[in-house]
Amino acid sequence: MKYQASDAPIIQLANQILAKAIKGKVSHIHVEPNEKDLVIRYRQDGVLQLDRNLPRQILPALVARLKIMADLDIGERLVPQDGRLRVRLSGENIDIRVSTLPARFGEKVVMHILEKSNLS
Repeated sequence: MKYQASDAPIIQLANQILAKAIKGKVSHIHVEPNEKDLVIRYRQDGVLQLDRNLPRQILPALVARLKIMADLDIGERLVPQDGRLRVRLSGENIDIRVSTLPARFGEKVVMHILEKSNLS
């Protein structure tokens, strides 16, 4: 099965990853492709913790969805990109900084969840 960014399951997965991170009060979300799978890790209290392993085939669709949310160029895969996105959860706006960079097995995405106290 070929996944597309417009598939509802990909949109739900991206939203679920973000919501879990925000509710868990993590500072960073790492989406890291490996040779055999895709790893989602959260940084909480300075410690990087494994959240889940996903099939590697969903990497292009998940990265495309995150890039669309952050208003980045989904066609550019060979150059690092930085952007921002805002999500609304429980009536609160959360700002997230998104960085993508090419890696050996595909694009890696790191998202930094900005605390309200740090915003001016």
